[in-house]
Amino acid sequence: MKKNFLLLVAGCMAFSSAVLAQKSETGFSDANTVVVDGKALKRSFKPENPTENKSSTVDVTGAGVSSFTASNTSDGSPDSYKHKLQITVALTTTSKTNTFQLVFYSENTSMPYAVQETAGMITIYYPISVYSDIREKLEQSLAAKKKVQIKVQQQTNGYKEGTIVF
Repeated sequence: MKKNFLLLVAGCMAFSSAVLAQKSETGFSDANTVVVDGKALKRSFKPENPTENKSSTVDVTGAGVSSFTASNTSDGSPDSYKHKLQITVALTTTSKTNTFQLVFYSENTSMPYAVQETAGMITIYYPISVYSDIREKLEQSLAAKKKVQIKVQQQTNGYKEGTIVF
């Protein structure tokens, strides 16, 4: 009887250890793990998601200062030869609570967000390959007094979207 009881206890302990290990592998118990396609992966960054879904639309009334930035990390490695280009365009909008800017990033740059909100600044990220098209359409629309809008969506599940409507 004691032998059967010990086997039962040992079996329960093995089962609970397996369940805990599986729980950790699927990311349920570890906040730094995310499950992608059934695989447990470590998070690359801490996501910043709103506590409630947000959606807003504002009119763009002008384009402000533009800055062009080139950067690299010169550490003697082969990556020292890789430079990044970033173009930032400030926007004048009808918003009383937020300022807006567009950031165009160079090829092979990984951006964690399409839209990021930090201290009242909303930044929408686009690849640099569309800079000329967006800048041209923006200038033409504003010169012709056509309506230009920015629509921003941010959801609690991490979905973020920034849209320019000409």
